[in-house]
Amino acid sequence: MTEEAFSGERGSLVVSPKTVSIGETIQVKAGEKVSLDGTLLSSVGSFNTSALTGESMPRTIREGEQVLAGMVNLNSVVDIEVNKKYEDSSFARVLQMVQEATSEIADVVIQNDNPTKIATAILIARSTRVIVIQNIVFALGIKLLIMLLGAFGIASMWGAVIADVGVSLIAILNSIRILSKEFK
Repeated sequence: MTEEAFSGERGSLVVSPKTVSIGETIQVKAGEKVSLDGTLLSSVGSFNTSALTGESMPRTIREGEQVLAGMVNLNSVVDIEVNKKYEDSSFARVLQMVQEATSEIADVVIQNDNPTKIATAILIARSTRVIVIQNIVFALGIKLLIMLLGAFGIASMWGAVIADVGVSLIAILNSIRILSKEFK
């Protein structure tokens, strides 16, 4: 998460999103992640929402509509009026849920009376890490290939959509392998 935001009401200062107040205006440059929830003041903006929704297609947001922390600004500099504190932003809530989920999983392993289960948990974590890396490398490779084919006019939009769905299915099937492993 970007640890900076440009606040229009304080001049053009670079500040931590945690210090921006409700009602202040932040500017987000093209390619930057929105760090606070707010209302779009610019006439229109295009945002990548995949970090929040999983949707791969850019979303067009018009003046007066809601912009959520975690979205990536795709085109030009946009102004956003902040309407939630950093702690209450959508991205902060997602991070909190992930942290809570991981701490609950860790508690289950630690509360077991058998200390050999810790070694088993480490084996599971290592196997999971390998599969996650495989899925990321495969997905990025396919996306890069489709982008190159698209740049040369070989791949169509439908080809990209089908490739994206196919990569997702293959990643899921690859992840299911962890269930069939026996850890002792």
